[in-house]
Amino acid sequence: MAALALGIGATVGLLTPDTETENRVMGETRDRLADKAQQGAQELAAKVQAVTEESLGTLKQEARHQGLTTP
Repeated sequence: MAALALGIGATVGLLTPDTETENRVMGETRDRLADKAQQGAQELAAKVQAVTEESLGTLKQEARHQGLTTP
């Protein structure tokens, strides 16, 4: 969860409007970092979604096995 929060925070920080000074000093480096952060956040979100879906499936299966739900 901490990695997800870090990825989201980095993405938001890098996507905020930049200043003239920032463009002059960081330029393309900032753009590359923003792209990498966004890609990393998207990959992490996809992994979290996959794990969540798998966990939900396992939970439903076990609930049925325990007789807690109807088939």
